[in-house]
Amino acid sequence: ELVKAVESANQANTAKTEFLNRLNKLISENLDNQQMGVPFLCTELGISRAGLYNKLKALSGMGANDYITKLRIERSAWLLTHTALSIVEVADQTGFSTSRYFSTVFKQYMGCSPTQYKEEHKPIKGKS
Repeated sequence: ELVKAVESANQANTAKTEFLNRLNKLISENLDNQQMGVPFLCTELGISRAGLYNKLKALSGMGANDYITKLRIERSAWLLTHTALSIVEVADQTGFSTSRYFSTVFKQYMGCSPTQYKEEHKPIKGKS
């Protein structure tokens, strides 16, 4: 019985991991699309709005919109520190409608403006 329980738990974990991987890939590939949101994800994943919310809440503790925003902010933080893109370009590439809105959301998540973040996380010249 223990073996069956462990196998069942492993299958459940695999299914959860596969779901999150599919979701993350879908979001990442469509990050620059401002229209990418809950309806888009539901259609692409073949899942209801409530199903998506419940699954994501159970796996990540977040609703779908917060999860999308978190991935957008994480990607924008990477772009700010690893590319020479402007704030406007980063906002555009991560699917924010305006750079002002992007800055507001970025500050809520990261505790500083995109400009401050870029300054504070600049790679040191001469070091790789």
